[in-house]
Amino acid sequence: ATAEFRDHYWPLFARFLTYVVENTEAAGDGRHWNPVAYHLYNAVESTAASIDAWAIGVSVAVEAVASLVKLPDDRAKEGQWTKFRARALECLENQPGLAESVKNRARGLIGSAGGKGIKQTLRELSEKSHVDMSNVESWDKVRNRHIHPKLTDLRLPGPAEYQELFTRLQCAGTLLHQLTFHLMGYEGPFTEYCENGIVSRQYPSSVPAKT
Repeated sequence: ATAEFRDHYWPLFARFLTYVVENTEAAGDGRHWNPVAYHLYNAVESTAASIDAWAIGVSVAVEAVASLVKLPDDRAKEGQWTKFRARALECLENQPGLAESVKNRARGLIGSAGGKGIKQTLRELSEKSHVDMSNVESWDKVRNRHIHPKLTDLRLPGPAEYQELFTRLQCAGTLLHQLTFHLMGYEGPFTEYCENGIVSRQYPSSVPAKT
């Protein structure tokens, strides 16, 4: 679609293959699926059915690929939370007056304390210009409506609603690409299909390079 795409397609593809080779473990029965390749494949396949299937497929893929991201300070933060959980559990066990059912519930809550959700990971990535926060917000709206719908979401959509959904899906697709670029260490131009047409942008910078 753009000169940048034609000039950088093969370097981008080579970077992706390098990531796949270095981060794929062979299963005992001969399977060699890379997690990122698997989720990208599912997202692409879902576009062939309907726009709603596309929304579900891309939403799930973004969440799955984002879960593979490890930021530099994650290990230090996890160490602090590990100490907190150990002390909290020790304190809990020294409360003889509490019912065992309450303790079991508290153990579960303590065990999950400090776990970083996908949204937090995406916010931290946006602060470092690895993803666009506007795309994160679009993905969140698509995900909530199609995976965790409310009664108000279950109405018959019209042309305006579908156009809004399509625009958000383009943003969610861009987010999926940016996450993949971050994981495999790609830096360079990429093509974004957005509301105003085709835009060539530089990754990781979020500033449009050419319209």
